[in-house]
Amino acid sequence: MSEHKTLAKKILISKVLPHVIIVLGFLLLTMFFFSPIFFGGKQLSQGDIVAQKGASKELVDYRIENHEEALWTNSMFGGMPGFQISTTHDSNFIKQLEKPIRLIVPYPYTYLFLGFLCFYGLMLILGVNPYLAAVGALAFGFSSYNIQLFEAGHNTKLAAIAYMPMVLGGLILVFKRKYIFGGALFAFFLSLELSANHVQITYYLGILLLFVVVGYAIKLVREGGVLSVLKAGIALSVATVFALACNASLLWTTYAYKDHTIRGKSELTSVNDSKNATSGLGKSYITQWSYGKQESFTLLVPNFKGGASGVLKSNRKAVKKVKKQYRKTVQGMDKYFGGQPFTSGPVYLGAAVCLIFIVGFVFSSGALKWSLIGASTLALFLSWGKNFMFLTDFFIENIPLYNNFRAVSMTLVIVQLAIPVVAMVGLNNLLGSNPVAKDRKKVWISGGALVFLLLAFMVFPSSINTFFKPADPLVEGSVNEKERLATELKNYDWPKKQIEGLLVGLASARKEVFLADVQRSLLFVLIAWLLIAAFVYGKISRIYIIAGLLILVLVDLWSVDKRYLEDGKFVKKTKIEKPVLSSLADDFIVNKPVKGRVLNLAVNTFNDATTSYLHQSIGGYSAVKLRRYQELFDYSFSREFKKIKSRLSQGKIAGLFSEMHTLNMLNMTDVVYNPNAIPLQNEEAYGKAWLASTVVYAQDANQELQLTLKENAKERVVISRQEQGNVGSADYQLDSLSNIKLTSYEPNQLVYEVNLQHQSLIVFSEIFYKEGWEASIDGNSVDIARANFILRALEVPTGSHKIKFDFIPKSYYIGSKISAVSSGIILLLIVGMIYRRQTTKKQQA
Repeated sequence: MSEHKTLAKKILISKVLPHVIIVLGFLLLTMFFFSPIFFGGKQLSQGDIVAQKGASKELVDYRIENHEEALWTNSMFGGMPGFQISTTHDSNFIKQLEKPIRLIVPYPYTYLFLGFLCFYGLMLILGVNPYLAAVGALAFGFSSYNIQLFEAGHNTKLAAIAYMPMVLGGLILVFKRKYIFGGALFAFFLSLELSANHVQITYYLGILLLFVVVGYAIKLVREGGVLSVLKAGIALSVATVFALACNASLLWTTYAYKDHTIRGKSELTSVNDSKNATSGLGKSYITQWSYGKQESFTLLVPNFKGGASGVLKSNRKAVKKVKKQYRKTVQGMDKYFGGQPFTSGPVYLGAAVCLIFIVGFVFSSGALKWSLIGASTLALFLSWGKNFMFLTDFFIENIPLYNNFRAVSMTLVIVQLAIPVVAMVGLNNLLGSNPVAKDRKKVWISGGALVFLLLAFMVFPSSINTFFKPADPLVEGSVNEKERLATELKNYDWPKKQIEGLLVGLASARKEVFLADVQRSLLFVLIAWLLIAAFVYGKISRIYIIAGLLILVLVDLWSVDKRYLEDGKFVKKTKIEKPVLSSLADDFIVNKPVKGRVLNLAVNTFNDATTSYLHQSIGGYSAVKLRRYQELFDYSFSREFKKIKSRLSQGKIAGLFSEMHTLNMLNMTDVVYNPNAIPLQNEEAYGKAWLASTVVYAQDANQELQLTLKENAKERVVISRQEQGNVGSADYQLDSLSNIKLTSYEPNQLVYEVNLQHQSLIVFSEIFYKEGWEASIDGNSVDIARANFILRALEVPTGSHKIKFDFIPKSYYIGSKISAVSSGIILLLIVGMIYRRQTTKKQQA
């Protein structure tokens, strides 16, 4: 018996201990990378999270006070669903498994740790040495794009990226004929991937998975395993259905909402620019953040295009390359000279990782390798966006859902996952063999090719790279930065010689930034190359090369990552907990007895959600705002904003709001033009609801919008012919004795009491959304009509009545039940399989 215990102890130490050490290492690295949080009591100031706190304030407060979801908020864009702002989906029990991890590593830093773990798990599935798997996990987790996401506050994107490796791992297990276990694992992690609620990342993961499925299917068919392909297809299909069902409430609400947002197709034919229009977003919007073809070299050299947007002043060595008379001007210019509008940093995979990838590519083979290479190549081409419009146009016009996503540079997440996988699998093959002369030759050629490329960058920098921002290929008549600067300076009466001197100085400073990182990358490539060469020549053992590469990859990526997440970006918790400080204007509005909506012109109204932290805002910040609201902004709000600003600058306030029909119908009562001044008061606002006298019918969306902008919205109401059945009469009798009063307000429920002398049509200053809002009069359900392009209207009979609006989207409530059942089944299946496996082991022992 003692011999059995000793043997069991040895097995435990040899098989379990390495994994424990590695997982603890991941935890420690996460803690030390975010040391100001774990050891300094600070928090990371995430730009988008400040906006998100404003956007979600009403929803979060309601959740805390009522222990349920509101699902609708009136604090932003006049009112909109909260599905993509702050809605919890606790019915997915699998998602709840994140909570114990968050007790150790707080949100969102959880996702760096989970990214390490998931990539590590994928490597183990592929049979990679645990310590080499840890090297790959560091390469994946510390990829610069991930760290920039932390700084920006794109937490859902981080979560989706973190789970990608294990979704791939489950799929690979299925094709290794572990249909039940692999399918369950695939369903489990795909459920988590979907729960992250970043559809764009999941979509790109789907492209990668499609390549892998096709690759393995071809391989099995060639081997005569057609039945295996069918079994794998069934297992993956069932697993996918369960993963989707686990997120039914999330996906159903998103699906129902999508077509009503700017991601859906406009009903206005007048806005359909044939060159730019798609069934989703416009082409220029989709491709606004396109990676440049040259910019792709940032995978190897982080500052190939200058790095993150920011002034050159921060790089003293580069500025010293400029002649003294031009330094002051040059140091205030952007060090980034790529083709994107701006960037928080490049996608850098690591110079050492790139070298390992090339070596790994040579020493790996099979379906997985070519699938990942194929997917990565496509992703790289797609990331070029407007710089490779032939392919981009094809995908926008022919590939389902592709035109619903912007920032095509995000496709590089496929490369971020695929490159480390190929690198570590190939290197594992090399380290598991006894290298011969042929292997040594491969190492020398593969490493030499990368070294030669970097040396060419150093020797011929101006021939290989351009040091001015390129012209926009989608903008007619667009010029590059060099031509633009020359023209601007000429208009400022700069002599030709001085213009040329400044441009030379700017190019030399940027060239210095570029060359410094080329030399840095060359150093890391050389060290990694020499380590691998030393192994193939038998100079060092496997453990030393893995240890050396682990340190090299960690130092390489850590030092670059800290460029984008330096300690100065961590602040005291109090600044995060209350991100919006109340101003004099805010206090005045909050203390008013009767409040309406607020137009804040002191900020970028349609790209700022801080106003929503304290008020019901006309503006806000959301990538999925309601399409009709955006269209009203394009055709009316924006003009009214400009008119208000113009009159303010002229000091002509009298009669200002009498012509602001669309803002008035939204009950805009306050205009903030200076946070430290009393807001302008709009006495012309129509109120929370009013009686309409005449109905004007519109044949289509174009006429509906035109009539809304043309007519005085309080005297006449515009109704679409589609809504005619919800309105009984074209003319209504008004009476001064009739009254309407809002008696109860919650974001998802509004209660009015009305006393009417005649049958009336009441228009409410609330946003129309048919996928969930239900209305009743004295408890009897009635249909809501869309009025004035974006508002709600009800026909109400004579007398005293209680009107109630309730937001009860079936997509959420029925979806939640489906999610609970499906996630419970998957968890029971996995637990059952683990129990069965342990029982089998005991019986065998």
